[in-house]
Amino acid sequence: MVSRKRARISDIMRMTGLSRSTIDRVLNERPGVKEKTRRQIEQAIAELGYAPSSLSLHQTARNARIEVFLPEGTNPFFSHLRKGIDAAVSAATEHGVDLRISGFDPYRPETMVERLSAVNNQTTAVITVGVDNHEAGLAINNLADRGIRVVTIVSDVPMSRRSAYVGQDNFAAGRTAGQLMADLVPSGRGRVAVLIGHPQFRHLLDRQSGFQQALAINRPELAVQACHPYGADPSQAEAIVRDLMADRRNLRGVYIAGGGQPYLIDALRVTTGTQPVVIGHEVSEASRTALRNGTYRLVVAHDVDELGKKAVSTALDRNIVGAQACGVNIFIAENLPAA
Repeated sequence: MVSRKRARISDIMRMTGLSRSTIDRVLNERPGVKEKTRRQIEQAIAELGYAPSSLSLHQTARNARIEVFLPEGTNPFFSHLRKGIDAAVSAATEHGVDLRISGFDPYRPETMVERLSAVNNQTTAVITVGVDNHEAGLAINNLADRGIRVVTIVSDVPMSRRSAYVGQDNFAAGRTAGQLMADLVPSGRGRVAVLIGHPQFRHLLDRQSGFQQALAINRPELAVQACHPYGADPSQAEAIVRDLMADRRNLRGVYIAGGGQPYLIDALRVTTGTQPVVIGHEVSEASRTALRNGTYRLVVAHDVDELGKKAVSTALDRNIVGAQACGVNIFIAENLPAA
């Protein structure tokens, strides 16, 4: 018997042998289920300890409206993330959720503030990639004052009164990358460069901090070179990397904590001489290419389907608060997930 923690529909399916759609009809009090079958499902719910908050989630979902705000632009991860959100949308729509996705300029925080400020009182919850900006924090607090849940994803705004954060523990993700870099770089002194897209995204700074800590502990002889942020300017990103690669005599590794990967692949690829160990973030077409041609050794990544589903369920369930961690996945060329 499943312990009395929150059971899932899959647990009820295993116990009863019934389909997901039949169980869903009972949970949402829809017609078309025989009384005997309904009693069987209700008995399984009671035995499994199916949490009341989970049951109420199906009830509140019927009239729920969720606004999702994702960064626009050329970063392929956010296009990939949108697919994960879209998958969650398909599932949520079956339960009557009205879920709408729109974008904001990640390098102009005022556009995120405008989106948050325009949310009306018919909205149940907001899901947004967080920008660590004072005005954005105030806009989140204003939504909280109006009783609207705010769930930050990927990058948090912890000083705000957001309801929950869903995503990796980014400090831990950075430490993971740092430990792997320490193991992969051959012995000896040298330097390792860290590249970040923009410091207003807290997840990038957390990854950088975790990475630096892991290297300081495990390979103190390696000097960490934090490169200046390059923001939305592809030419600046390429110029930073080309400068690094032009003098790579003691460049042992490069860690791309996030952002700008499509513009960096060609600049990072070495045709002659020693290739530094390069670790990237997230699975995208750009990072797939870099893994397959040997530019990247590995990437640290989210499971965007897990992230999307967890974000939507967290937005709908008022009992879920605080950080909701997603897995820190490691991919090399040989174990890439299907595109």
